[in-house]
Amino acid sequence: MLKRRLGRTGFQASILGFGGIAIQPRSKPEAIQVVRRAIDLGANLIDTAQSYGDSEDKIGAAIQGRRDGLFIATKSAFRTKKEVAAAIEDSLRRLDTDRLDLMQLHSVDSREDLEGCLAPGGPLEAVKEARTAGRVNFIGISGHENEVLVRAVKTGHFDTVMASYNLGNTDAERELLPM
Repeated sequence: MLKRRLGRTGFQASILGFGGIAIQPRSKPEAIQVVRRAIDLGANLIDTAQSYGDSEDKIGAAIQGRRDGLFIATKSAFRTKKEVAAAIEDSLRRLDTDRLDLMQLHSVDSREDLEGCLAPGGPLEAVKEARTAGRVNFIGISGHENEVLVRAVKTGHFDTVMASYNLGNTDAERELLPM
């Protein structure tokens, strides 16, 4: 499978990754089979979020014995340092891993929301502390408002950006993607 560098991480990610939202309605055995099949086909980037139901638990079971070579990304929409610090520990437990390759601040969709995430005592501080402790390797951000994501990139705090981009929404081509 073709690979590309993932943001500033240096990781060579498969151009097709595995998104954990799709396994929410599946039974745990079926979800494990789906995740493992994706890995067998060359997907080495697995993205999930705490808001995706039991996706983290299912992915954690599926990657046992297969963790090496995978890039595990998750997201949290919490907006306080304390909540995000707890969320990181919860994700580590559910994914049954000792580290998150990428922890993303999720659905940051307004300027005020971004400012709150960056503020002292905010979510970014928790992720940076987890990175210093070796629990998180890289820091990312996700959102649906390109203007907000452009501001986030300009801060220099984020290694990756997950934006809304599809055939019906190509706005990111103007400024965000060229950055």
